[in-house]
This record gives sequence, structure tokens and C-alpha cells, in this order.
Amino acid sequence: MDEPRRTPPRIEWGGLPSAALVRAGAGLLLGVLAATFGAFVLGEYQFEGALPIAAGLLYGAVIAEVVVEVGRRRTERGGEASSAMP
Repeated sequence: MDEPRRTPPRIEWGGLPSAALVRAGAGLLLGVLAATFGAFVLGEYQFEGALPIAAGLLYGAVIAEVVVEVGRRRTERGGEASSAMP
């Protein structure tokens, strides 16, 4: 007589965060690290005139791009969080 096939037990993943949430968190974390690194690098130079504003805006665009590329989505909360970075 044939034995009935056993199916492997299913693992319930209900308590774990979704992949999108993990990616968004990783994007924000890398954005914070990049902003901190940029603060150290840009803080080493003496800027005059409108150059500090231009450097800040350009580096802010880089930080936003890091957050969006790693997080793979554009949300208002992600934008608010990345604008509040150091």
C-alpha cells in the first residue's frame, strides 16, 4: 500500500515586515550614512558666497537619490524623512 505524501509544514511569516518595508528602512539608513559622510567631507572646506547653498542642494539631491534607489519607491514619508537628515 502506498504511503500518503507528506507536505512540508508551512511557516507563517505574519510577524515579519514586508520586503518593501525593509528596503525603505535600508534606503533611509544608507541615506543617513551618506548624509553624515557628506557632512564630514563638505565641512572640511571653506565655502563663500552662494557656493554653500549650491553644494547643499546638490548633495541633498544625491541623498534623495540614494534613498529612492535603495527603497525602490517614492513616497511622501520617505521624502520627509530624507529632508530631515543631518
